[in-house]
Amino acid sequence: MQIKGKIVTALPEARGVSKAGKPWRKREYVLETQESYPKKIAFEVMNDRIDQMNIQVGLLYTVEVNAESREYNGKWYTTLTGWKVTPGI
Repeated sequence: MQIKGKIVTALPEARGVSKAGKPWRKREYVLETQESYPKKIAFEVMNDRIDQMNIQVGLLYTVEVNAESREYNGKWYTTLTGWKVTPGI
């Protein structure tokens, strides 16, 4: 799935260790679409891709994301994970 727009927020990086003992990093960003009725869409970037993508607040990007939903205690949660970012739109 592809979304296009301007990065309006970059949340602080989160770090942890998986059950298997492997360290992980995650950073969430909020992108605002450039439509007549703009929408804000949050997505996350994991591990080394955070540094590789070097996403900057205030700049326009085209972001390729994977969508995944999971159930927990009868509620469903959806995560968008960015895997490719291209400057400009």
